[in-house]
Amino acid sequence: MQKRKLRQIRIIGYLLGQTRPLPISFIAKEIGVNPNTLKKDIPQIERFLEGYKIKLNRKPGVGVWLQGSKKAFENAKKALMQSQKNYSFYDLKTYIIKTFLTKDRYPTVEDLCDVLNISRPTALKYVSVARRWLAKFNIELTGKPGVGYQLIYKEDDLRNALSEFIDSFEKDKIKELMAKIYSKSNSRKICFEALGHVDFSPIIKFINKLETVTNTNLTDKDYVIFALKIAIAIGRIKHKHIIFYESKRLLDVMQNSAYKAVCSSLPILEATFDVKFLPEEAAYITLTFISSKVQETSMLGAEENKKNKRYTEFAKEIAAVADEIFGLPVAKDSEFIHMLALHLKSTLNKIKYGLKIKNPLLEEIKEEYPISFDIAQKVSIILGKKMGIVIPEEESGYIAMYIATAVEKLKHRKSKRKKVAVVCAMAMGTSSLLFWRLVNEMPDIDVVQVGSYKDIIEGKISNDIDLIISTIPLPSLKVPHVVVSPFLGSRERRKIREMLGITRQKIPYPSSKEFEEIIQRSVVIANLKANNAEKAISTLAEALFRKGAVKNGFIDSVIKREEEFPTGLNTPVPIALPHTEIKYSKREAFAIATLKKPVIFKEMGNPRNKINVRIILMPVLTKESTRSAVFYDLLRKCRDRNIAPRLIAAENDAEMISILEKPLTN
Repeated sequence: MQKRKLRQIRIIGYLLGQTRPLPISFIAKEIGVNPNTLKKDIPQIERFLEGYKIKLNRKPGVGVWLQGSKKAFENAKKALMQSQKNYSFYDLKTYIIKTFLTKDRYPTVEDLCDVLNISRPTALKYVSVARRWLAKFNIELTGKPGVGYQLIYKEDDLRNALSEFIDSFEKDKIKELMAKIYSKSNSRKICFEALGHVDFSPIIKFINKLETVTNTNLTDKDYVIFALKIAIAIGRIKHKHIIFYESKRLLDVMQNSAYKAVCSSLPILEATFDVKFLPEEAAYITLTFISSKVQETSMLGAEENKKNKRYTEFAKEIAAVADEIFGLPVAKDSEFIHMLALHLKSTLNKIKYGLKIKNPLLEEIKEEYPISFDIAQKVSIILGKKMGIVIPEEESGYIAMYIATAVEKLKHRKSKRKKVAVVCAMAMGTSSLLFWRLVNEMPDIDVVQVGSYKDIIEGKISNDIDLIISTIPLPSLKVPHVVVSPFLGSRERRKIREMLGITRQKIPYPSSKEFEEIIQRSVVIANLKANNAEKAISTLAEALFRKGAVKNGFIDSVIKREEEFPTGLNTPVPIALPHTEIKYSKREAFAIATLKKPVIFKEMGNPRNKINVRIILMPVLTKESTRSAVFYDLLRKCRDRNIAPRLIAAENDAEMISILEKPLTN
């Protein structure tokens, strides 16, 4: 049997288990597919059944049923089970998760076995996977023998899970939704497997009015997710699943200025979808709206700046900490302050109302920008104490990304480049980071425009460019485009060069003269013997003190800081970056050591995890060393999967220096 779609296999399996005619609409509802899709599948289903001498009968007003011998049915079921084995774990997992999220009547193990044509042990395995996935959203999947399964959940958690499911497993539909949101087409109907048919036209009208009333522009991605969550809310309300909030939380939300704007716009949805939004439902829409990210491309007016003064002050505090620790003069960067203030407004609202913060880029941020993440951690603790809240590391990751953007901006050197545009569906923090990665690491291009998916659809991206570099897939365009991550890996840079027809250039690195000057006042130790992290740190710190690079108090401060803010990095060869404030620095220097035996450090951002570190890099920075070219060059080399093992294998200090002074190639 040729490989068929999982949907078709489910339909065939269902029909083989029926003994009477059933309407197509009923079958579609039971299987969880669109009736029109089922009708389109009928010819392929008929061809399969004919191969086993089974006839598919159809009669208007009666339904669909199968006719054949018992032996024929048995042979067809065996073939179906064999075909099922061709399907991936991913296919079955998504089907079972979707079933639990969307059905009012939850399936039994026997139901799953019948519909999917799998064995009981296999069904139980997939149910366990679904249970773990649902638990991430505080949803408990319980089961009793002879009774079946049951979900224990709060309504807003289930809606969040359903939104995440669609965003993760129906990506093609999310792309379609984004395209239709910004198209001028009158038809904006989309059919999601997990949601059914939805007409997004009134939802888009509602959001546009809400943005106008509140003088807000959501990012492309958050606009799409907001629209999706509204569609989910409407569907849940129609099936009598209502949000419930405690009185205090409800009153808190009702006092937010956005609540009034939401209520004034809701009649658009109520009239179209014939639903009634109770105060709790209006509060849910409000919370979803105020926790969405806003576009950061334009400066706010005086009135809006006044409202956001509190968040601007928080952003300035973050800039001050960055300056205090590493001498990064970002406090005068008005774009940085503005972007970060708008981001903090959104994220602190999420924390205030107990909404979960997701950061899919967290691990990459921690690895790519460890120093920025370290600053962000300290800032998060300071802000958290001031506001009486706990700021999660996911948010520290976002703050780190803004700091990293400022650092990349400081490193920028203007030169002649080909013209490109950058497009991103997420907040401008992401597109700005990509912008500065491009201009610093690819000095042969000129980023002339930074825009959004909406700008693409509305034709606001100039045609006078050579390439569009995007973090999301784009519709058909006259201008060539390429999809990359915000961190711009080496393969992605290579692809961009190929598309632009430009030669490979090296990333700017410190000159040999710069390295020679700093090595004279620095410390390099091969095969350091230390029983623990504190001993290793104190040995390097004392050596720097003897070199005259640091002041009294440096040693104790580094040890104390490492206890509070661990710096272990789980890189290909694990490294640690112990350091402290620049007030203890006399001049720019560093200490680097390879360890005879691994020493345990706690992981940066995850202190419960312990790492066997083989290389320690201790920077000593000053206010004058804002770009810290030598330090970042050393950091890249320590993390390089080819260079790090050579450093560990070096027999003496001179051999280590020889390895470190050789420039990296792009």
